[in-house]
Amino acid sequence: VEQALAVIPAGPASLMLRLGLTTSLMLVLLAQGQLRAAAALGQRLADELPVPPPPLPGAAYLVAQLGAAAYLRDALPEAERLGQQGRQLAQATQDEAAEIYALANLAFTYQALDAPASAQECLAAARAVARRFQSAAPMGAMVAGLEALLALRRGDRAAALAWAQANPLPEPPARLTPYDWHHLAGAWVLLARADWAAARQRLEQLRQAAEAGGNGAFVLLGWIGLALAEAGAGDRQAARAACEQALRLAEPEDCRRVFLDEGEPLRQVLADWLTTAGRRPEAARLAAFAAQLTAAQPPPALEALPEPLSPREREVLGLIADGLTNAEIAERLIVGLSTVKKHINAIFGKLGVTHRAQAIARARALKLV
Repeated sequence: VEQALAVIPAGPASLMLRLGLTTSLMLVLLAQGQLRAAAALGQRLADELPVPPPPLPGAAYLVAQLGAAAYLRDALPEAERLGQQGRQLAQATQDEAAEIYALANLAFTYQALDAPASAQECLAAARAVARRFQSAAPMGAMVAGLEALLALRRGDRAAALAWAQANPLPEPPARLTPYDWHHLAGAWVLLARADWAAARQRLEQLRQAAEAGGNGAFVLLGWIGLALAEAGAGDRQAARAACEQALRLAEPEDCRRVFLDEGEPLRQVLADWLTTAGRRPEAARLAAFAAQLTAAQPPPALEALPEPLSPREREVLGLIADGLTNAEIAERLIVGLSTVKKHINAIFGKLGVTHRAQAIARARALKLV
């Protein structure tokens, strides 16, 4: 794919071909953990497209994958904007796979923004799309696994345990694919149960399966899970060793969210590793990265409002802030004018305002746009 992209001339005549090749290569690069290369590749093509991108086949995946890269870099407002744009393009082009991908990344983003209700809404929408999608089985299993993971992140341990009981997982496959999130979720349920021995065994199996499949992103998560398992079992030396392996993979790519999403337990492991980092040249670089992660401040809560805005309402609010009229918003979202008015009335009510200028000012004060 890289060789083909290198020889295909730029320009409108080759745009559709390059869209298909670029999104396919980005999917591989993101799975491999090559975050910087994936983002740079996608941005080069995105720079050729109008703003906002037109509903071309492949455009939804391009934008959604750029959103995924932004999320992993901890650029959360950018991740949300690109995720919503990718979802909109997927709906316009009837690209169910891209819509599920965009919704899954939006769910991660909203959870990181302390907006669990919006995250759950995105996963419910992804589940509904997966039921209609021809390849619903792997997509449905992936979405269910993501729901369990995000349940743990919002503190709903009971929901995650109920998922695990209803979906007993087989032994990990020989090779992990980018859709195998449910296997990771099963390991994190073991961590939540404090079943450290079983968690270590499962995570080591998953890490090896990820390496066999060339899935560097899951290898990184495997090391992070192992760091948590070893710390929980009281083996600080093993926890520090696993933490350092994770830092070695993440630091060159500036991949931050996978650490920040684990919260205080992993922050403690990082802090403990920092006390023993030593003076090796590489350790100094990793220590600077780890120090940034341990000092990171939580993002502003999107659900500081008494009643949070839904993902669609946030999308409409963003278009209002961009200066679009009701009719233009309806055309952009491919909905009726009455639907747009209903969303705007709901937005005004939740923000406690009566007109657009007030809504924009209030939204900016809350860092919603």
